[in-house]
Amino acid sequence: MKRFPAAFYREIERLREGLRGEYNRDKALRSAVVMLIRDYEHSADELYEDAADAILDRIEKEEANSKTGMLPLGEHVALGDKQRCPRRDMTLAIIMRRDRVIDINKAQQDASWAVEKAFNRRCQELLAGRAEGTTIRDVLPPE
Repeated sequence: MKRFPAAFYREIERLREGLRGEYNRDKALRSAVVMLIRDYEHSADELYEDAADAILDRIEKEEANSKTGMLPLGEHVALGDKQRCPRRDMTLAIIMRRDRVIDINKAQQDASWAVEKAFNRRCQELLAGRAEGTTIRDVLPPE
């Protein structure tokens, strides 16, 4: 996937900073990002590659979220570094590698959630007893 220049991402960040409160990402940002893509003139081939990556990511996410009981043998599982393998074709070495990927991801997620929870607790303390419409922006010091 070709990377857009830094200015492209600054434009997206500017759009995101303009949003207030809860929003639907697709409704609030999708058309603006499409316009930015056109402005930065990515080639059609690069856009197709990016679209294919997004489609594959969505399929894998849906597979991961639909698990109940026995895991589907036809599911293609992540092995790290964009490597995948159908579950039914996994060898002992691949299963052990998959376990390491799961352990690393879980540790990273746990650390990320711990930071998020600590931030939420701090903000709850800052917002407690204030008017109902008070936001985090109102009580945190400027960045």
